[in-house]
Amino acid sequence: MRPDDLIITLAYFSIPVQILASLYKYPRLHDMPLRIQILVILFAFFILCCGAGHALRCSDLVHGPLYQFTNIITAFVSLATCLYLIPLVPSLMSTLDESLHQLEYLNKELEASQRKLMTFMAFLCHEIRNPLFVITSNISFMEDNGCHAKTSDAQTQSIQAISQAADIMLRLVNDVLDISKLEAGKLELQEHEFDLRETLHAVVSSNQRLIQHR
Repeated sequence: MRPDDLIITLAYFSIPVQILASLYKYPRLHDMPLRIQILVILFAFFILCCGAGHALRCSDLVHGPLYQFTNIITAFVSLATCLYLIPLVPSLMSTLDESLHQLEYLNKELEASQRKLMTFMAFLCHEIRNPLFVITSNISFMEDNGCHAKTSDAQTQSIQAISQAADIMLRLVNDVLDISKLEAGKLELQEHEFDLRETLHAVVSSNQRLIQHR
């Protein structure tokens, strides 16, 4: 047998082996309708018969009784598979159509749920941002009126930490609002310069008091 014929024969035999092994290995496939399982087994047996016939032809055994018997079995299995498919194909197409409609419906439901979630998150962030504005506004008012001169260094640091923490929360809220805008396709990117040293100092200062109390 030539190497290419050997490869073809092995391919013929590997397909039904893989199909039957999958039916045995994956228990969920047992939940398939019985008519589908029968069709899969018929198809695997048909490929197996084709592989046997090809192997016999390549071995110059076409005139023996084994080759004739294999041809008869192959013809019988192919005819049985064809007759079995005739009433099954419309049912399979109908089931596939229903599954596609159901998938489309579930996708629309998922998109609607995501829109509702983002709308709720945007509303919640707006409600959180309002009291944060009050905090930052009052801290700015204290700084503008020289309240730091009447407080100790520790109190001044605490006020600064509160201000920086409130600013961080405002940025987080704004980030969530940006996500909701991104989902709605309304996000506009803006380029701004910032001071990295100042940003790092704000992060350290906002967590310094928490670290000291641990």
